[in-house]
Amino acid sequence: MLTREGRNWRVRTAGVAFLLLPHLIGAPTAMGQSAIPAQLLRRFAVTSLATTGMFWLLLGTVGGFISSRNEAGCRLTKPT
Repeated sequence: MLTREGRNWRVRTAGVAFLLLPHLIGAPTAMGQSAIPAQLLRRFAVTSLATTGMFWLLLGTVGGFISSRNEAGCRLTKPT
């Protein structure tokens, strides 16, 4: 069970440290010349940021729509 009361604080601290370790160390960087043209790298970065932005906008819109429909349904079926 993940949320046991008797968990040791050392185990929790180690878990948090292992979760943060990759973010603190970071990804390795390439040394020397890259075989990939700089223009292609820039294009990939812009395209992936645009795609991610559109995904989050769509997700927020759908989530808001579902939430508003859910609230409207709760208001209609709740006894007063």
